[in-house]
Amino acid sequence: MEIIIQRKSNFSIGLRELWQYRELLYYFTVRDIKVKYQATTLGILWVVLQPLALAGIFVLVFSKGLKIKTNSLPYPVFVLTGLVLWGYVASCMTNAAHSMELNARIVRKIYFPRLIIPLSSVTASAFDLVFGIVIVALGCVVYSVDFQWINFIVSLILSLSLLTLAATGLACLFAILNAIYKDFRYVIPFVVQLLFFGSSVFYEADQLIAGWWAALFDWNPFAVGIDIFRDGLVGQSPNWPTILKGFLVAFCLFAFGLFVFKIKEAELADTL
Repeated sequence: MEIIIQRKSNFSIGLRELWQYRELLYYFTVRDIKVKYQATTLGILWVVLQPLALAGIFVLVFSKGLKIKTNSLPYPVFVLTGLVLWGYVASCMTNAAHSMELNARIVRKIYFPRLIIPLSSVTASAFDLVFGIVIVALGCVVYSVDFQWINFIVSLILSLSLLTLAATGLACLFAILNAIYKDFRYVIPFVVQLLFFGSSVFYEADQLIAGWWAALFDWNPFAVGIDIFRDGLVGQSPNWPTILKGFLVAFCLFAFGLFVFKIKEAELADTL
């Protein structure tokens, strides 16, 4: 039996091959979740405590101290929503950035689609997000937010689709660049922090920023994704032009991240 091994096109994601290795993706995802919490005292409780503690700090500093107001949601729910969704995005990017180095021995020894490694970081981050969404729902109940479950679910699906698309692209980009260019690890925290402050996690952009600066938020898929969910909680109609802009940029990030990953994938064996 003759087996021919060919290099795939850089423009091919290899969906069929990814499907064939879907069990490996599941294994990496479960392993990442177990490793994250197995050596901790509080374990899975950290998923709940972290956003609640940060939300409490933001409420004290910005709502009580600086008197920042929101037009729709109570500020505790407003900031908790932003922190939960941003926590998911940041986890996707930062965990994927170091995933290649952490799996270097496996990459050097056996063949499998390398794209599985950053994708497993994204799917593992979704585990924490489930608990965060439950906390947001409970916060809405505590603060008597009059939301409809249908709007809650629809806006959540739309929001997560946008956030996941953009975060996956950056996750793949960070993973491959950090594996090949060792100095890139110093760039990642700066980029993540810059996106955090530019994604209206703890403030409403239209209250603090005006002019063309405010228009830039319509092109930030992370800011748009967070606002989609917030609007759904209060029953506001979707701003479809802004949503389409967000999805356009998210798709570009996704395509660019995958393209760079496939281009540089062949260099992994020499750099890890």
